[in-house]
Amino acid sequence: MNRYPYYLVLLCALSSPVLYIPRLLLQHRYHGAIAAVGLALLLGVLLSYLFSTSLKPFHELSIHEILEKHVAHSIRFLISFLLGLTWFAAGASVLITISYVIKRFMNPTMNIHVLIFCFLLAGCWAALRATMPILYNLELWLFISIPILLFIWIKEIRNETFSWDAVQIMSDYALKVPSWELIAASSFLFTGYISLLICNGSSWVKKSMHWIWFIPVIGIIVFTATFFIPIGIHGTQAVDKYVYIGVNTADSIQMKFGLIERGVFLYLLSYIILSLLFIVISWHVAMKWMSGALNNHSVVFKYILVGTVSISVFIYGYYSTEKQVMSLTFSWFTIRFIAEILLVAIMVRVKRRLGCE
Repeated sequence: MNRYPYYLVLLCALSSPVLYIPRLLLQHRYHGAIAAVGLALLLGVLLSYLFSTSLKPFHELSIHEILEKHVAHSIRFLISFLLGLTWFAAGASVLITISYVIKRFMNPTMNIHVLIFCFLLAGCWAALRATMPILYNLELWLFISIPILLFIWIKEIRNETFSWDAVQIMSDYALKVPSWELIAASSFLFTGYISLLICNGSSWVKKSMHWIWFIPVIGIIVFTATFFIPIGIHGTQAVDKYVYIGVNTADSIQMKFGLIERGVFLYLLSYIILSLLFIVISWHVAMKWMSGALNNHSVVFKYILVGTVSISVFIYGYYSTEKQVMSLTFSWFTIRFIAEILLVAIMVRVKRRLGCE
């Protein structure tokens, strides 16, 4: 169990390109993007530490059991319902976005609504499985996807068109004051801990506090790969002209002696896998939050909940545009960050009220 915090942090960080985080940061590369990541790193580590230590006195209790025993019903309902909605929205955003990416770069003639429907079927079926099989599959597919992404990133850095001068220019803008929206979006690179704790009891915390150091390491690696590599490939001026900058950057490399010549196909394969994993994990976690908020953990309730969300996502995907999905995702970052801060504050207050050291 101790290894799963690593996987949840990895999944959130690696899924950031599908949630337009690199595009948002690159759009504000002259206006505090680098400083925003630095502040988000400090906040992410602090929140992870406070949240983990606040759970230590409760041993085998799940987070819902802790909230039910020590928090007023209205507050518990509010925070659980809010987190449930935010994680359902996260999965929906990734589902619609990856459908647009596949249509644009792999099969432009395919109907976008068919893609959304197929992803909905796969995501709903997997999200309704038991927790441990989901985590086992997460581990397996991460071991397949991560080497592919590392290979692509190394090939991009070694590309003859990569300019270290363009990367060095960004140091002149490292201390620009960032906006709150940038910090909230950047914080997604350093989250993932809450997803695991809602799936399991808190007994693992005492044995796995050493994983806290992994959060800034993986966040910085992913940020460097998704922010500075596109700048080195496309330059400081043209880098914000692309919606899916990661895909366009991967398309700049070729493998002369490989079975697959264009690197973009390997990149898309990895991100289709990561997107499905993120949809499954986020909706599975959202169901846990919603079940706790409404105090209903029956299988029938979960089927009804997932069915309702699926219909809503399909309708939204049918009528929305890429620009609208992007705008909703940017707003989601702020709501999610506030909800996580509230949850951590509640847990720290519960621990102090009980007089736990």
